[in-house]
Amino acid sequence: MKTWTKIVSCLVILSVLLAPAALADLKRGDQSAEVEQLQRLLFECGWLFEIPDGQFGRNTEQAVKDYEAYAGLPADGVADDVMIDSLTNDWYRMFAESDADADGGNADLTPYFCHHWTQADGNSHIDYCETHMAMYDQAAQLMSTGDPDDAKQACALWQSEIDRLYDQWIERSDESVRASIAAGQALFMSAAEAHCAAIDGWYATFQSPPSAAETQYALELHLREHAAWLCAMLSGSLVQYGVEG
Repeated sequence: MKTWTKIVSCLVILSVLLAPAALADLKRGDQSAEVEQLQRLLFECGWLFEIPDGQFGRNTEQAVKDYEAYAGLPADGVADDVMIDSLTNDWYRMFAESDADADGGNADLTPYFCHHWTQADGNSHIDYCETHMAMYDQAAQLMSTGDPDDAKQACALWQSEIDRLYDQWIERSDESVRASIAAGQALFMSAAEAHCAAIDGWYATFQSPPSAAETQYALELHLREHAAWLCAMLSGSLVQYGVEG
């Protein structure tokens, strides 16, 4: 079975193998096939939040700076050989090795950003990133106690993370769309808080209501998936691809 990950992996591997010998000293203002290759690596690894177009603009420069800071390199926004070699190695860790997982390889490998895609039959699939996998484990432990207060704490964990991701989305966006994103953020968070507040009141209206922990779990699952959706959207890993048999 072939998924979008394998399709994208093959395409990017080919682009890397067919690349010129060096992609050195690419900087803001450059426009070339080499810039597009750099952008593709940044995009696939979750550092660039727009489709590669071969033009080294403000967003590409910021993505390079972010990656350089992450990798412990001078964050000057200039992509030199050292930076590109490091980024390429990270790409192989995320994508080339992910195919080995499907064949029983390194099961502990997790991506840097969540991957969320929808298959042709309408089913969706999520691979949680390292950060969200740790949060998933923490929330699951809280949910397993059966204590409503612990369940609420698990929900609050994801609410805080969703707020952070929305803030990052706003920070990365043009001024013209920030207000609409902030409005969406406020609407979602208000709905989640109202849902939490309503849970305790439900027990007066049912003869055999679900437990508070069970009800909170349904909300926590929704929050968890929304956080993964935001993470995937910000990293460019929110994709619709069919699955080919």
